[in-house]
Amino acid sequence: QGSGFQLGLAPAFRKCGMQGPAGGWISGRQGVCVGPCLDKHTSGRSRSHRPSMSLLRSGVHKTKSLVLAQASTASAAVHVAPVGLQLLITKIMGYGILAGSFGLQLPQIFKIMASKSVIGISRASRYSEVPINSSACIYHILKKLPFSTWGENAVVLFQNLVIVALVWAFNEGDRVTKREMIGVTACFMALCAIQFSLPPILYPLLIYINVPLGVASNLPQIVTNFQQKHTGQVAIFSNFLKFLGCSIRIFTTVSLIGIDWGLLVNYGIGATLNIIIVAQGFLYSAETERVLEQEKRKREQLEQQAVEEEASTPDAVAGSGA
Repeated sequence: QGSGFQLGLAPAFRKCGMQGPAGGWISGRQGVCVGPCLDKHTSGRSRSHRPSMSLLRSGVHKTKSLVLAQASTASAAVHVAPVGLQLLITKIMGYGILAGSFGLQLPQIFKIMASKSVIGISRASRYSEVPINSSACIYHILKKLPFSTWGENAVVLFQNLVIVALVWAFNEGDRVTKREMIGVTACFMALCAIQFSLPPILYPLLIYINVPLGVASNLPQIVTNFQQKHTGQVAIFSNFLKFLGCSIRIFTTVSLIGIDWGLLVNYGIGATLNIIIVAQGFLYSAETERVLEQEKRKREQLEQQAVEEEASTPDAVAGSGA
């Protein structure tokens, strides 16, 4: 009775005429008693009070359905809140990586421009990093995935192209020939054209091909550091940011895209190799400082010699005599 009144069923019932604890409730619509006086009314003296079992079943069914609906709504509310919060955090982390990517390679760019030297930087590593970012951009564009899941690749792609240009400009020990520059550029453009023309069934190749490229972009640098026992002009902070970005991308990929093994393997390999370079930076820090200081003195001596040679030319001597 209590549940019936709370669920708005009270107007359909009224008290029957039977007094005492045996008294029950009579349906206002059909005049049927549904209370504890059921046996009294069905003894034969009052045919009008004979209960309708279909009415009883209907009332119980409606009450049960409403209670279950309320319980389901409450349960859904409990589960929706954490899922919405997780999605919000994931989105914020994705755009945070995108914002941070603008400064990812700036330490490396500024370090090269300030020293005008690329000593210790592996050219093969820099060549391999460019198609990694371009392949990731093309993969996400073709699959129409949210920009927050891949935007940093476009930013870092541009920065890596700038670093390649700086390596070509300031490589003194092993001059880069024009043939190499043209060949590398042509291969990169051809690779992009082929990737954009792939059928949908081959889209996963764009990511899986980055696995060997990811190894090729960092392994030569790791080997070079190990052989030289210093990291030269390599910006260790940039590698730390790469490690951090790859680690966060593992979480955002699972949350926003799902289990994409190609992406997850790439981010896992990237995080592992970059943290190795960071460890080398700390391990070889003393030797790196000594080598860079030696390189700086050598460059200053060359500049001083150039000034002295310019001052000792016949034209300069004649001008000073006049």
